[in-house]
Amino acid sequence: MWEFLRGERILETLLGQPRIDLPLIARFVRRIGVDAASLLLSAAIASDDAKVRSQFFELLESIGTDVGVAVGARMPDAPPPIQRELLALLGRLPVLPAGFSVRAYLDSEEPLLRREAVRLLLRNPVDRDETIMSALSDTDDRVVFVGLTVAQEKCPAAGIDLIRQRVDRGELDSQLRTMGIRIAAQQHNAETLAWFLSYVVTEAHWPRRPKLRPSTPEMLAALSMIAANWRTDPAAATAIKLAEHSKDAEVRAKISRARASTPSTA
Repeated sequence: MWEFLRGERILETLLGQPRIDLPLIARFVRRIGVDAASLLLSAAIASDDAKVRSQFFELLESIGTDVGVAVGARMPDAPPPIQRELLALLGRLPVLPAGFSVRAYLDSEEPLLRREAVRLLLRNPVDRDETIMSALSDTDDRVVFVGLTVAQEKCPAAGIDLIRQRVDRGELDSQLRTMGIRIAAQQHNAETLAWFLSYVVTEAHWPRRPKLRPSTPEMLAALSMIAANWRTDPAAATAIKLAEHSKDAEVRAKISRARASTPSTA
């Protein structure tokens, strides 16, 4: 009976109906297996309904790892929004199909496709540092966010240099700049401290003396890093003292939190 139904191309007919009978299609897919992948992909790519495509992709995922070959073969000719969804589908499979290259999609004009490519490449520890650098260099904040999120654990030295440059140039939104400032603290040296201090302290015109900068998110993030990592460093003494006596409660709170989180010594 199943061979008869396949011969009559019933699955193709079901996939072409204006109203999709998903439970019935799912029964066919479970029975046919990986041979149904090409039909499901064609139906998904042809559909303008994101919800319907998502349901088809879930069925494809249920087939298992073998579906990756068919998905990878459809990637080059699919429209960018569909490519993003297909790449996300590949990312949910246990392994990528042999010979499939994710790097080709890092240069896509579609930011969300680049973001999916970054996420997929970050699964491989060998590609981690190079992928972080690619994400941090991206022109789209959503891609940069993925790179910064991973870099919070450990960022390559070149990545920290790039973060500092982009923060200084104001290229990223405020949330990403504060993330970058916290990541920069991974380099615990005098140069990093001086960079943080440039966001915290400036000099009054008259009388000429140091004063705190306005409490922007970037200033507060830099102050937190100084208080947490350089609180006893003489170079940070002025900034710490000014913050402790600030009229801004949030500024004072940054110092208090750092002091509370620092273990006491006998």
